[in-house]
Amino acid sequence: MKQCNIFTYGSLMYKQVWHAVVKGRYRSLKVTLKAYKALAVINQDYPMLVESQSGESVEGVLYLDVSPADISLLDSFEGAEYLRRPVHVLSENSERPYLPAEAYVATELGRCHCDTKLWDRSAFEAEGLARFCEKYIGFSNL
Repeated sequence: MKQCNIFTYGSLMYKQVWHAVVKGRYRSLKVTLKAYKALAVINQDYPMLVESQSGESVEGVLYLDVSPADISLLDSFEGAEYLRRPVHVLSENSERPYLPAEAYVATELGRCHCDTKLWDRSAFEAEGLARFCEKYIGFSNL
């Protein structure tokens, strides 16, 4: 495994979650992933990323040059319901508007837990982030 850019679109966009999972410090950019959508997960605060045939896109944070050791931690954090897959994200950088990345996309197992509605980022920020941190933040290297 080698270092790569990691696209985040749910709980990992938030520094308190990201820094609780990984050990390194990375530059980050706000980016957009086209042809995907972030679906709500039934009875959970976090979303799952799935391909979209309807032209949707997902805004997120791209962490640059993440180390293999931290990618392993992220793989463990995401678990069996997600598969890390190569994608290209759109940045505001006019010299390199499309950047290669990897994103955690719902597996068939994960899709079974998805709702039909889109994930509500505002609701997550208002109430879900605190619940998520209480439930999952002790997961790794704290």
